[in-house]
Amino acid sequence: MRISGQGWVLRWALLAAATDWLTKVVAEQTMPPGVGLPLGARLDLSHNTGVAFGGLSGAPDGVVLGVVAVGIAGLGWAVVSGVLPGGIAGGLLLGGAIANLVDRLEGGGVTDFIDVGAWPSFNLADVYLTVGVALVLLSAVRPAESRDRSLRAPD
Repeated sequence: MRISGQGWVLRWALLAAATDWLTKVVAEQTMPPGVGLPLGARLDLSHNTGVAFGGLSGAPDGVVLGVVAVGIAGLGWAVVSGVLPGGIAGGLLLGGAIANLVDRLEGGGVTDFIDVGAWPSFNLADVYLTVGVALVLLSAVRPAESRDRSLRAPD
């Protein structure tokens, strides 16, 4: 059975959303406050009611949800139409964005639990979004034939 490029996007998106959800459940239900990690990082539960990096945190929920929904719709369109690469990059972008949207719809904010000090707290969905953006940027600077081959899912 051969899986299309969009099939791989869906699989990566589902994997990203599921693992993010699982880590948030574990963080909410079992994590003690302020668990120290190597290099000064900590696991410390917090909630972001805004968008990326706490932007719009004082805005009404409807405004924040609208901004997030428009962003996800734009990402989805860009991946499906081929403006952004599919496969792993597109799946991580969509999965991370959808995971944070679902978290926001369930609790009014996004559960964050990784704290590295000088950077705002984040979660696994944020990691997926960052890696997805990095893969998109990497694909933009690589030659087209190499880019197409490396970002495609295996046959």
